[in-house]
Amino acid sequence: MLDRRQFLGGSLLLAGAGAAWLAQPAPGKAPISQRGLDAAIPSAIGAYRAATATEIVLPPQDEVGRSIYDRYVARAYLVPDRPPIVALIAYGATQDYQLQLHRPESCYPASGWSLQHSRQLRIPLANGDVLPAVAVEARRAGRREQILVWTRIGDRFPVDSWGERWLILQGALRRRLPDGAIVRLSTPMGSGDDALNNLIDFNRMLLASTGAPARALLLGAPA
Repeated sequence: MLDRRQFLGGSLLLAGAGAAWLAQPAPGKAPISQRGLDAAIPSAIGAYRAATATEIVLPPQDEVGRSIYDRYVARAYLVPDRPPIVALIAYGATQDYQLQLHRPESCYPASGWSLQHSRQLRIPLANGDVLPAVAVEARRAGRREQILVWTRIGDRFPVDSWGERWLILQGALRRRLPDGAIVRLSTPMGSGDDALNNLIDFNRMLLASTGAPARALLLGAPA
């Protein structure tokens, strides 16, 4: 037989669980189809042309990975006399503590890479705004890559995982789970500065040539 104290304690636990369930925001729905995103990201960007990516670090393909990224495009872009650029562009309609954008610090080490020389950047955009981004060098078995990555959570652009978590917490408190996007560009390293400049130039051309629906997903609405 339960005494009064046990009954009241159990009732409070059940009430708290029910309140937490009711306060949980409903997950969002992707505003663009996978086919639509594929079409909106051009296969020609400046002088670069898309080719089949033979080795890229992709998001995990398990159930959690598919939940994080509702839509994504992964392509290798080639141009004569320059190193190739691999672009991963991903969108998730809902971001919470369990389902967050996968930054390089989680994806690359899981694939055997070490990350070095991380630094924050502010990339100018055509409309006069600046885009917070991160540049980092990845190394594995004699290979070196320069990575440029930026993410959007809601209407903000965090530069680390803590920033992402803070924005997700703010959204949860307002009962609005934010959507999110990530753009990750990588290229084999020759000179570090040359590699990074190539990625910044490619990022500028990508945003300029991307269709309006996909650009709104990447930069937020209004894009």
